[in-house]
Amino acid sequence: MSYKITYKEFGDYLYCYVEGKDTQQTTLGFWLDIAAKVRDLGYDKVLVEEDLEGEISITELYEVLTQGAEMEMIGFRIAFFDRHADHDEVNQFGETVAKNRGIDGRVFTDIEEAKTWLLQE
Repeated sequence: MSYKITYKEFGDYLYCYVEGKDTQQTTLGFWLDIAAKVRDLGYDKVLVEEDLEGEISITELYEVLTQGAEMEMIGFRIAFFDRHADHDEVNQFGETVAKNRGIDGRVFTDIEEAKTWLLQE
């Protein structure tokens, strides 16, 4: 496995810290793992902080989101923060594709803004 996820429960939401090497398989794998954990623990809100070396392409991200991963993420709110600002273009594209598939998620460049958005009603 080329990634590791650390989970922390914060009452209203589940925090997930993802680290490792970014590949298409990594991205698909960690989103499926997070979706399963959120459902197992009964959360409806998740904050994902990503710290992956490298970056997948827009095409690879699109393929991840159309391989069924998006269906696993419907039903809960996702705030996504990437520690690597140079990944913003791909992340913004991913947000658009996810929203078009019914996912309630947003990409943030500031983790505090991500928490604020996640917890608002």
